[in-house]
Amino acid sequence: MVQKIIKTALAAGVRLYLEEQKLKFTAPKGALTIELKEAIANHKEQIITYLQFSAQQPGVNAVQARPDPQWRPLSLAQSRLWFLHQLSSGTSSEYNIFAAFEVEGSLNIQIVKRALLEIIMRHEVLRCGYLVNNGEALQFLHETFELPFTVADLSHLDPLAYQQKVEQLSNTLASYVFDLSKDLMLQVTLVSNSDKQHCLLFTMHHIASDGWSIEILAAEFVALYHRLLQNQQPDLTELTIQYADYAYWQTQQVDNDLLSRQLAFWQDYLDGIPAV
Repeated sequence: MVQKIIKTALAAGVRLYLEEQKLKFTAPKGALTIELKEAIANHKEQIITYLQFSAQQPGVNAVQARPDPQWRPLSLAQSRLWFLHQLSSGTSSEYNIFAAFEVEGSLNIQIVKRALLEIIMRHEVLRCGYLVNNGEALQFLHETFELPFTVADLSHLDPLAYQQKVEQLSNTLASYVFDLSKDLMLQVTLVSNSDKQHCLLFTMHHIASDGWSIEILAAEFVALYHRLLQNQQPDLTELTIQYADYAYWQTQQVDNDLLSRQLAFWQDYLDGIPAV
């Protein structure tokens, strides 16, 4: 209940804190409603105790490179998606993330391919496969691979037929069934209607990406394409941490009792909500 009150207060712009072990707050005008004020007053001692306890908890260690670069455990989210993939016998495209980007102007296909290759080499998780070793699902790195890139030249179609074909290709790519043991976790199709009208279609498996990943990929692709088109070296900031490092860090945090603390938080936060 205490965490609910604090969360509700924060959502309203009310910050509760301790000063010389006394409960204080800052709030925009009108944010501290009568109901919220009563809830804080009725649970004042519990809130003070909670804030004191929180202040004494050790901070979470920062993510660092894993000690063994060859060891690539799955994160908790990846383990869940791996299980669901196995549950569907590997025939589902439910966990694909699809995006389409219209491009106007001339496009150098060879530079597009180079930019995509740079992204795949930059983000290890995009070229990881998944296997089971001694009963444990792990990631492994594809050392050699074919660039998952195809081109569809639709310059012979009229505008209406072009749009219909783009929709068809989009649906096909969005429903692509990834083989997690063999495929890269990214598929790209370039659709062209003329030298000046193109559409880039991306599909990524959720085990290697999320909504933010698509935005990052698009931004990096644009930056890389323009640099390479001008015969310049890519200048993206070097990544010191890969997703496998985060997965390893997460497993260590779970071992260090973080999971128990998070479970306790959600049990308190969801207390009183009707069962589903």
